[in-house]
Amino acid sequence: MDPPKAVYDQQKKNAELLRRRLKFPVLHGYKLPPKVDLRRWMTKIHDQGDMGSCVANAVAGALEYLYRRYSRQDVNISRLFIDFNARLSNINWTTNQNFFIDPEDPGDTFDTNRQAAVRGVQQYGFCSESLWPYDRSLYMRVPAKKAYEDAARRSIIPLKVPINITSVKTCLAHDIPVLVGISISTDEAYHNRGWVQIPEIPPTEGLHACLVVGYDDRTRHFIIRNSWGAEWGDKGYCYLPYEYLIDRRLVATADSFWAIAQILPRKQVRRGYFSYPNFTRYHQQHMLPVTTEYYTDGRQNYSYRLKDQLLSWLNIR
Repeated sequence: MDPPKAVYDQQKKNAELLRRRLKFPVLHGYKLPPKVDLRRWMTKIHDQGDMGSCVANAVAGALEYLYRRYSRQDVNISRLFIDFNARLSNINWTTNQNFFIDPEDPGDTFDTNRQAAVRGVQQYGFCSESLWPYDRSLYMRVPAKKAYEDAARRSIIPLKVPINITSVKTCLAHDIPVLVGISISTDEAYHNRGWVQIPEIPPTEGLHACLVVGYDDRTRHFIIRNSWGAEWGDKGYCYLPYEYLIDRRLVATADSFWAIAQILPRKQVRRGYFSYPNFTRYHQQHMLPVTTEYYTDGRQNYSYRLKDQLLSWLNIR
């Protein structure tokens, strides 16, 4: 599963322009199209089941979209690999806290997970589902060494997207889906063919990660890709009013929205920028615990002691 050449081969032509246009306000005179729909390049809708992996599902959907659109490859990217590395990236080194999610309460630390998932993919890459399957028994377990070896060949260019309608529409107009965190009812879209209204009282289900894949100025709705199966909403998608994504009661405001602009081969990434986990003393059968012990050694290397096993990183800044 090589990075889609059409994505990074256009770097010189498009990447700088994309980044420039995503500095807001938008370039003077640039007019957004009245409608964008990226669903034709999306892969099949997944059902995350009882695992709190909505962020990983949304990120995997964005990556699979890039492959399908630019290289015509239908790939199946490991969601649990992305999920685990998001947890590694979620460690707060400065405050001696960790943000590993409790499997019984997967939404309690959502606000940091979108950024952590994107950062985890940038740092550790991503691999095929065949190397680390979406299996309940593998949830929150250290992925296999072969999965890391394969994933290390790839990285991404992430984009931090401001929480406003123009920002999201600008990304979509440049063929970039947007990762968002919202509070959404599980029932309304199911019964209304995917159409969701802004509720008077926020849903009680908590925050949930989705992928924005289109918009329509005529109806003033965003098109949202979900991970609750193809039977939910409109074949796994729903339609949210523009104002839904800027309603502070319904959106995770602790962090910006995020997007993946490009997939890169690792060789194009600046040397020394990435660090890799050392799992040589961490056994596969151990599940990642919710609590850990933090310490540093004399060489300013940071480590976490996990169930009496040592998981360490080198040169973390």
